[in-house]
Amino acid sequence: MSSPLQVSILICAHNEELKIGQLLVSLAHQTFADRISEILLVDNASTDQTVEVAKNIAETYQLPLSITPLKINNIGSARKHLITAAKEDFVAFVDADCKVDPRWLQTLIGHYSNLSKHHAKVAGVGGPHRLPGKNLIQKIITHNLENGFLHGFSAQAHFTKGFPRRKDHLPTTNAFFSKKSIIDAGNFSEYFSFVGEDLDLGLRLRKKDYELFIFDTPQVINDCADGITDWTKRMFRFGIAQGLTFGRRFSFVTLYIISITLLIVFLLTSTTPLQPFIVTLLLLLALITKPLPMNQISRFKISKYILSFVIGIFSLSITCGAYYFGFLAGLFLKLKNFFKTKPQSFSSSSATG
Repeated sequence: MSSPLQVSILICAHNEELKIGQLLVSLAHQTFADRISEILLVDNASTDQTVEVAKNIAETYQLPLSITPLKINNIGSARKHLITAAKEDFVAFVDADCKVDPRWLQTLIGHYSNLSKHHAKVAGVGGPHRLPGKNLIQKIITHNLENGFLHGFSAQAHFTKGFPRRKDHLPTTNAFFSKKSIIDAGNFSEYFSFVGEDLDLGLRLRKKDYELFIFDTPQVINDCADGITDWTKRMFRFGIAQGLTFGRRFSFVTLYIISITLLIVFLLTSTTPLQPFIVTLLLLLALITKPLPMNQISRFKISKYILSFVIGIFSLSITCGAYYFGFLAGLFLKLKNFFKTKPQSFSSSSATG
C-alpha cells in the first residue's frame, strides 16, 4: 500500500504581520495536517514584524516552518525559489493574507487525485477566494466575485458549482500543483516581479498540454483589500498582468472589461441619443447580476434593490476602469521591454522556526 501523498505548503509574504498569524493557525488545524511535510515562507523584503510573528506562531503550534528572506520584493523570484526548495512532489500555494478552511488541503488533494484518474496531464487544481466581509466595501467586492458579469468571467468568478472548469492559469492564492509540471514548464519567471507570475506560468503549462482546473471549493478567505483604494490598486495590477501577456492568449476577460469600460466612458461623456440605450443595457446587466425577487417586492424593499443595482454598476465601473488602465500600462511596459532586468538574488541566510 502506497504511503499518503505529502505536500509542501508555499507562501510569499510582504509586510503581513497582522495577517500571517491567522494563516499559520489555520494551517495548524488542517484535517490533513499530517500530509504537510514542510511550510516554506519567503519574506519579500518586509519592513515590519512578519518574520517574528511567523516564527512565534510556528513555535507555538509546532509547525514545520522554514523562512527565507528576499532582499528585494520580487514575487516571481520568490515563487521560483519556493518551487526549487520544495522537497515534495506536490505543492500547495496560499497567500500570507489568507485564512483557509480546515478541509482546505484535503479538498485540493481530493480534486487532484480524482482528476488524475481520468486526465493524464493534470498540472494543478485550485479554488476561488473571497474577502472576509469586514465592511461594506468587502461585502460588495465579494458579491462581485460571486458573479461572472461583475468580475469579467475571471477564474475567480467563472466556475461551475460541483464541477471542474478548465482554465489557462490558476491564481496562486489557492492552488495545488504537481512540482514536476511546473519544473517542466520552466518554473516561475523572475521577470514578472510584481504581478502576473501565475498567469505567465499557466500559459506555459497549457503550451505544453498540461491541464489546469478550478472548482468552486475550497474557498479561502483573502483579506486583500480593506477599501476602494486597495481594490482599485489590485485590479490595476491584474490589468498590467493581462497587458504583459497580451498576444499569448485570447482573453475574454480583457475583451469584456474593455467593452464595459468604454461603454461607461461613452455614457459619461456623450450626449447622443444612444445614452438611453446604454443606460438600459447597464440596468439589464444589473438585473442579470442580482435579479429582483418578484415574490418579495414591497415598497420598503424596492429602494434597497435599486440601491444594490447602483452599487453594482459603480463597483463594476471601478473594477473595469482600474483593470483597463492597468492593461494599457502593461502594454506600455511590454513595448518598452520593461522586464529585461537581472533576476534578484536571495540572501544566503535562512531562518527556521
